[in-house]
Amino acid sequence: MTPENTIAEGKTLPSVRTGASFQYVHGAAFDWIFFLAPFWASLLYFALVTAFPAHEVLIFILSYIVLAETHFASTWTFYLDPDNRKEYAAHKRIYYYVPLIIMVACVLLSFSVSLKLTMLIGALASAVHVTRQSCGIVGLYRSKARQFEPAQKLWENWSLYFSSGAFLAFGFQRFYLGPNGRLPGPLNSLLQPFLPVFTVIPVLLGVAALFAVFKVLGLEVARAGRGEPLSASKLLVFGYSLFLYSPYLFATRMEHAVAMGVGVHYVQYLGIVWLLNKNKYRAAEKPS
Repeated sequence: MTPENTIAEGKTLPSVRTGASFQYVHGAAFDWIFFLAPFWASLLYFALVTAFPAHEVLIFILSYIVLAETHFASTWTFYLDPDNRKEYAAHKRIYYYVPLIIMVACVLLSFSVSLKLTMLIGALASAVHVTRQSCGIVGLYRSKARQFEPAQKLWENWSLYFSSGAFLAFGFQRFYLGPNGRLPGPLNSLLQPFLPVFTVIPVLLGVAALFAVFKVLGLEVARAGRGEPLSASKLLVFGYSLFLYSPYLFATRMEHAVAMGVGVHYVQYLGIVWLLNKNKYRAAEKPS
C-alpha cells in the first residue's frame, strides 16, 4: 500500500453533480486544521510579530520549536515500521551514505567557502521539497474528487512551481540584492556583472505562473461546462499553495518570511505523518 493510498482511506462527503463540494481526507475538523486552512499558523505568527515587535526573535524561536522541530521529529516514527527498516537495510547507499555525504559536504562548504552560501543552497533545496509537498496535498484532493486528467495535474504542478519560484526570486532580490543586501562570499564578485538578469527572472517566473494558473482555470471552467462537479477542497488548497512564499514580498526580515511561508508546510506535514501512522498501524490496534 502506497503512502498516498494509506492517507486517502479517509472520509468523503457524498458526491454532488452540480456546483462545488468539499471532500475530506479524514474529517472536517482535521482537514481544516492541517490541510484546508493550515495558514492559521502563518496568520498567528504575523499577528504576534506585529503586536510584539520587541519580542520577534523569541516569537521566531518558539514557533520553530513548536512547529519546525516537531515536524522534523515526527519523521522518526517511520523507523518504527519493520518494512521501512528492511528497505533502509537493502539500500544503505541511498538511505545512509548519500545523506552522510551531503552532511559532510555542507559542513566543508560552510567552513571553507561561506555559511551564507550553504544556507542559500539549502533554502533552494527546501523550496523544492516544500513545493513538492504542496503538489502532493493538491493531488490528494484531486484524487478524492476523481479528477484523473493528466493535463490537470501537469498545469496545477507547474503553477505551484512557477509561483513559488517567482516569490522566492523576488525575496532573493529583496534580502540579497537590495540596498543592504550582499551575495554570499565568492558569489558576490562572480555574479555582480549579471545582477540585471536577476531583475528579469522574477518577472519571467511570474508570467509563467499566471499562464499556468489560467490553464488550470480553463480546465475547471471546461469541467463545469460539462456539468461535472468541482472540488472546493482542491481549489482551496491550490489557491493558498500558490501564495505559500508570498511573505517574501512584505516580511521585514527573511526569517519571518520563512516562518510564515514554511509554517504552512510544517502543519501539513504533521497531519500527513499522523494519518500515515494511524492508517498504517491501525490493523495492530486491539478492538475495544
